[in-house]
Amino acid sequence: MISSLVIKMLIRASLIMAGGKGSRFGSSVKPFLRVCEKSPILNVIEEALKLSNIAFIAVSDYTTSYAKEAIDKSKYSGHILMIYTPGKGYAIDISLALGVIRERPLLVLPADYPFLTEKTIEKFLRLSLAYDEPVISLAQNGNFTGISLFKGHSYERWKSINIDGGKEFLNINTPEDLSKARSMCNDR
Repeated sequence: MISSLVIKMLIRASLIMAGGKGSRFGSSVKPFLRVCEKSPILNVIEEALKLSNIAFIAVSDYTTSYAKEAIDKSKYSGHILMIYTPGKGYAIDISLALGVIRERPLLVLPADYPFLTEKTIEKFLRLSLAYDEPVISLAQNGNFTGISLFKGHSYERWKSINIDGGKEFLNINTPEDLSKARSMCNDR
């Protein structure tokens, strides 16, 4: 089994995807709204930086001002860089970010998971490192989570792995998801 220390040494950088319009939510502000004691993006930043040295945040015109405010509130602000994307969809934005960020392995995380933990990310990374494919994506109950590991610069071959889980996979996509997350704060 790969130790926590080895994983922390292997994962050079994280990319947090935070440039979307938030169409289902009705606003791009969703990863920046308070859930429990902090915003989902602050939670993701803090958990990512427990496992990598630097976090890149992919932003767009829809989210730049919110992201700057979140970064300023983070105790890790010296380890966070913003990458500007057009905000024209996940595939376009991640392709652009992957072309700019040269560090590999690169952990990719969504910005809107208020309960994502280092333990869950580490479990995914341990499983990912056991496969040869250059891209590993995480599914939970068969659904894509937006969490991936890019081991190199080739993206033709990929593998999806499934992890069972609970509230750590709650993704805020709708106002109802936000209400549900806020109701779970005492269960942390």
